[in-house]
Amino acid sequence: MSNPKPLKFAAALLTVTFLVALVSPLTQTEFAGSAKISQEENRNLNAFPCWSWEGKALDAFPAGFEAAFNDRFGFRALLVRWHSRLMLHGLGVSPSEEVIVGKQGWLYLANSLRAYRGVKKLSAKQTEEWVTVLKAKKEWLASRNIRYLLVVAPNKEEIYPEYLPSSIRPTSKEQFLDSILARLGAESGVEVLDLREPMRRGKALGPVYDRTDTHWSELGMFLGSNEIVSRLHQWFPALQPAPLAGRTLAFQDGPGGDLTGMIGLRDELFENRITVHPKASETCEPATLRLQAQWPTGELKATPIVFESREAGCDLTVLITGDSFSAGLMQYLPEHFRRTVRLSPSIPYSPWFQSLMPRLIDAEKPDIYLDVLVARHLRRPFMEALPPTAR
Repeated sequence: MSNPKPLKFAAALLTVTFLVALVSPLTQTEFAGSAKISQEENRNLNAFPCWSWEGKALDAFPAGFEAAFNDRFGFRALLVRWHSRLMLHGLGVSPSEEVIVGKQGWLYLANSLRAYRGVKKLSAKQTEEWVTVLKAKKEWLASRNIRYLLVVAPNKEEIYPEYLPSSIRPTSKEQFLDSILARLGAESGVEVLDLREPMRRGKALGPVYDRTDTHWSELGMFLGSNEIVSRLHQWFPALQPAPLAGRTLAFQDGPGGDLTGMIGLRDELFENRITVHPKASETCEPATLRLQAQWPTGELKATPIVFESREAGCDLTVLITGDSFSAGLMQYLPEHFRRTVRLSPSIPYSPWFQSLMPRLIDAEKPDIYLDVLVARHLRRPFMEALPPTAR
């Protein structure tokens, strides 16, 4: 008869191993839900739902709890990384449906590509809403002698379509952006700066977008800033673009961009980025906002940034809002103005942010108001008009 002790030991060891594997992730799970953003995947995490005996809330609780639990499951980041490695390096496909893997290591945002292919278009109603909202905003600012300029940064695929997968092609020559910009210019009187052609020309000087990011490179930021100054020169002749010849261009290796974060491989896929010096932080002085306000959590992606330049050739103040592309402009735009104020509101603009703007404008008294939006954020109207919030 065989000795049963080794079998019992093996069974006990298997049981203990199974229990450890089952319980260990639970010890690393954030049931409190303190984290709100996944740095690895560059997205907001689902929040644990509050318990309620109300019928609809009770029905929705299981699905809400499961979504939050899945986002905070112990060792999730490690598992996501292993999965991403297998999919990208082993199978050569994107680990996430939100990211498209292009040629030569270029990454693209899948949701943005739907508009590029012509799958998503603005309806007549949506276009009319944009025209109405922006016209009202422009007129409200004009009543206070403030010039308004809408700056539209192009989606990455509009500038670098050559690195897209061969299967992705536009279905129409006219993009949704063409129709809305034509309406804005013809009917609203809103001044719009479309940066598509300047960015395409800028490619001859170097990379204007990062290979692993949705955003423009430092060279793209510099060229975009110069295009804005050139347009504003029509209103304020003292404003002059800065020559690129006086800048130092170099390349520097670093972690991958936001698209590598979305597939969990930011620290493994590197970017050789172009750098342009000097920056505004090297030539301008930080300053404080003239309006004291409480910034509610979630309403602003970052605290307001204020720069003042003693070397600017004008005495103008510019107020900048918009999406993350406006952050890049703060690298170079402030050197042209006496005072530059940038707010980073969540997109879409919240009612709280809209109610704050009239007070901020009264405090700062800007000469120029810039809205800087990437093209994909124009697919649906989200900005409220200023006049109703000012009453």
